[in-house]
Amino acid sequence: MARPKISIHIHNRPDDAICVFSTLDTISGEVAITFEHNISYLDVKISFEGASSQLTGSSIRMLIGDIAGRTTVTIRNDFGGQSKAAETFLHLEGHVDDKPLLENGTSQTFPFAFVVPKALSSFSCQHSSRDTLVPYAHTELPPSLGSRSSSLYSSSRNEPAIDSQCPQAVRIEYHIVASFLLQNTQSRYPVSARREICILPTAKSERPPRPFAPPLIDLCAPKPGVQPFTVHKDLKHGVFQTRLGRLSIRAVQPDPISMGLHSGRPAHTLLTLHMRFETCHNIAIPPPALSRITTSLRAITFFSTSPWTEIPTDPVAVRKQMRSGVYVKTVQLGMRELASVIWEECPGDQGEQSGKIVYEAVVQTPVLLPNDRVFVPTFHSCLVARCYELLVKVSYRGRNGSLPGRVAVDVPVTVGVG
Repeated sequence: MARPKISIHIHNRPDDAICVFSTLDTISGEVAITFEHNISYLDVKISFEGASSQLTGSSIRMLIGDIAGRTTVTIRNDFGGQSKAAETFLHLEGHVDDKPLLENGTSQTFPFAFVVPKALSSFSCQHSSRDTLVPYAHTELPPSLGSRSSSLYSSSRNEPAIDSQCPQAVRIEYHIVASFLLQNTQSRYPVSARREICILPTAKSERPPRPFAPPLIDLCAPKPGVQPFTVHKDLKHGVFQTRLGRLSIRAVQPDPISMGLHSGRPAHTLLTLHMRFETCHNIAIPPPALSRITTSLRAITFFSTSPWTEIPTDPVAVRKQMRSGVYVKTVQLGMRELASVIWEECPGDQGEQSGKIVYEAVVQTPVLLPNDRVFVPTFHSCLVARCYELLVKVSYRGRNGSLPGRVAVDVPVTVGVG
């Protein structure tokens, strides 16, 4: 007996389109079942399902529908062993009226409607944690990551491609799934079909509450007395590398970069750099001439078979853990000439810099994401996380015999969907 044909239609979207939805969007449509012979069926189910996988032979599953969501991760090591983790974190049920008989050559339709939730249930993250931010971050809805929908949502429909920037083995996928039991005189067997969609959740200012959300500056600079997002470089000249002074750059963590899925507005933020030059002696050595600034965006994907007890921020530390992994990819954003930076001499005593001459300058540069792609928003889940950093390089020209060079500083930045 020929199998029935199942078609999943989403309202106001072509059947061959990859549909992108965000938080609180309604996904509505209908499932059509067509068969060339009279059939009897029962137990029709329509669900909104998400599934993802990591590494070879590994998977994470999330179901939104009438089946409980389940997460499974497998990481294999070089000695043939493997580590696994499993977690059930979401269960939502839908209702479908069964129409048990389908006549020859006719179609039966079943409407459906799902609302993309703002967050997961608090019961979905019950593991121990050492950070008050973890329970809030881990109950956010994760975005599609490395899925087929990400690669196909492209300029063919005048839409930007979604650049997930993750290894092929790490995937988070969402589907509309329709299934039922086909019944004949001898047995019953399941029939199902699915349609992939892409989910890019929006940021939610009320989650987590401010008292439970330490600033990122505290996460990245846990040692007291350490200036975060600051680098120093000694300027030298001559055969004996005599020090002329020290150039310091302190970056201010920029505001989040907010992307509009359909607005067409550019995603951007403003980066501020505080420049400082200290001479080695109380002599009039002019500060270096700044020439250009280059910015790149570094996407960092963390994944693990054990739930994160803290918010991961250090790729080097995570790589040393047996049950965790990191994937890093960098995209160059742009370059700007710095022809009009004005250094100002700081008057008076500078404390530790007594006996030295100190110059300061402020550089502001816009940071624009490419308009031909949509980046996956920053997120942290129990087993997978995505963070972003801005890699900023400032080049300078030497003076008084000093050699030209450049200084680089990393600054964390949040990418979201607005």
